[in-house]
Amino acid sequence: MALTIDEITATVNGETVALAALPKVTKGQPTVETTTQTVGTTVEPIATRDFSTAIGKMTLTLKVTLENQALVDKWEENVGENEISFTNGQGLTQILKKASVAEPPEFDYSSGNDVEINFEGARID
Repeated sequence: MALTIDEITATVNGETVALAALPKVTKGQPTVETTTQTVGTTVEPIATRDFSTAIGKMTLTLKVTLENQALVDKWEENVGENEISFTNGQGLTQILKKASVAEPPEFDYSSGNDVEINFEGARID
């Protein structure tokens, strides 16, 4: 069953934010590297996990307003200390901890625009 925007409650650092679109989430699973080794006359695959790529990501879409820009300014200051979560009230909860705003968002104040805020942080379990 697909989620709708009305079912989602999103918070950043404990403060509820009004979303303009559903959040996007990348859990941050480590990359799996597969190589081979030779044992006698047999070639066997060896899989390893690269945890340096295990970065959780979450994108929140907000309306372009002066209030939201002020919120984002605070989030940008909290490097590595933001906590972003969303829940649908039916048991689905996603939490991104130790998050930072990954890149400066562009606030375009033309009529009716939204802005995407990209966060990166700890892997989402």
